Order: sequence, then structure tokens, then C-alpha cells
Amino acid sequence: MPAGQLLGVVTAIEILVADQIETYDQMRQRIGAFLGPTAFAQYAVEAVLRARHRYVHQGDPEPAQAVVPPAIGLALAALLRYAAAAPAFPDKGARAPAFPQDPGPPGGSSH
Repeated sequence: MPAGQLLGVVTAIEILVADQIETYDQMRQRIGAFLGPTAFAQYAVEAVLRARHRYVHQGDPEPAQAVVPPAIGLALAALLRYAAAAPAFPDKGARAPAFPQDPGPPGGSSH
């Protein structure tokens, strides 16, 4: 069931990047900061979050079918980013050096 997959994927990302229950805009901003603008666009974060919102708050599973593949990619990208960053944080409240800047699309200009 695509809607169930979507809900599981976004819930996993929320667990990784959210401190407490956050608003849609806070989640969007945090995911963007965590993954960078290239991954944000590549994994259709806006569409994924909107589809999850419609499913959870309006009971509409239809948009989920179109966004499950990028949502799964988004979850994997978030897990890999988290795994790369985790060793720099001795505990949840610790601060580590900033993530490297997103280099932009491969072989292209970031203008």
C-alpha cells in the first residue's frame, strides 16, 4: 500500500531530523538544511511532505502513489547523511562542525 509506505518513510525521517513534533514548514526547512538543495529537489521533498500531509490529515491516499519512489530515495539519503554525521556528535545535544556545502548538481553550474 503506497500510503502506508509513504507514512513509514516520512516518519523515519522525522525521527532522524526532528527534535520534537514540528510543523510542516519546520520539517521542510530542517530536511533542506540536512540534505542540501540538490537532494531536496532530487527527492521531491515538497511533494513527499504534501502527500504525507494529505494522507494523515485528510485521509487521501491517492497522492502517495506518485511519491513513494522518491520518498524511499529521500529516506535512504537521510539515513546515509545521518550515518556520516553521527560520529561527530557524542550525544543528541552536542554541536559538531557544519556539514560540507552541497556541491550542486554533478557536472553543472550551481547558478
